[in-house]
Amino acid sequence: MELITRVTSVDPTLRDATLARLRADRRARSRRTVLTVSVLVAALVALLVASVLLGGVGRVEPADVLPAAFGMRTGLADYMIFRIRVPRALAALLSGALFGLAGALYQRLVRNPLATPDIVGISAGAGAGATSVLLL
Repeated sequence: MELITRVTSVDPTLRDATLARLRADRRARSRRTVLTVSVLVAALVALLVASVLLGGVGRVEPADVLPAAFGMRTGLADYMIFRIRVPRALAALLSGALFGLAGALYQRLVRNPLATPDIVGISAGAGAGATSVLLL
């Protein structure tokens, strides 16, 4: 009860100044979070585009890569981009996102933000289960 009395007896100007400072800090954190996420998404998109345009098996001439990427059919380059490189890049992106989601769900399930399967003992249990399945 005395905490409520102390809070209500605070000088209104001091209270308003503190609330204004807290709101400004919250806005700054929000802007920083949005900026960080935007930079990471832009880097991810740039790496995905670089993987599709530059990486992969087979030799595609650099002059044929951009027209094939923009839908102008050019034979081998079109096949390499849309049949090999794009599915591989999307599979890598989705599998990485799913691994991250699985880790976050696992940490939430055991209610420990530092939990990993090897620390908690799930890896050893999974190894024992796999060994027993192979033996049977």
